[in-house]
Amino acid sequence: MQQLYVLQPPALYMVQIVLDRLADFPPRQKIIYIGILATIAGLKQRGEVVTAARLAEVYGHDYASFTPFIKTLVDIGILTRRAVPNRQHRGRAFELDFTETDLLRELLGLPATPPQRELDR
Repeated sequence: MQQLYVLQPPALYMVQIVLDRLADFPPRQKIIYIGILATIAGLKQRGEVVTAARLAEVYGHDYASFTPFIKTLVDIGILTRRAVPNRQHRGRAFELDFTETDLLRELLGLPATPPQRELDR
């Protein structure tokens, strides 16, 4: 049986961030962004490295369709990207993480400082 991850205070915080920083976006798009952030939080709680490709896989879409969403979240300062080895260890992917590290990580129940991962060389 698959375990469900319920976000309570973090979800409210993410809603507020999206509403503040995407004020000019239509309501439907705001909901999509909130869902993406909740998915990232859930995957991180499971210990997964979250990339745009992984999100596209979770949602059943291709990578190219997720790129604009991720770019927007990075541009408005909600997410950051960090180079990590890809799954095949033949190149690099970009791990997505929350920019609001102190408060948001606390609300999500994640470590205040993310553990350092060694990059395969």
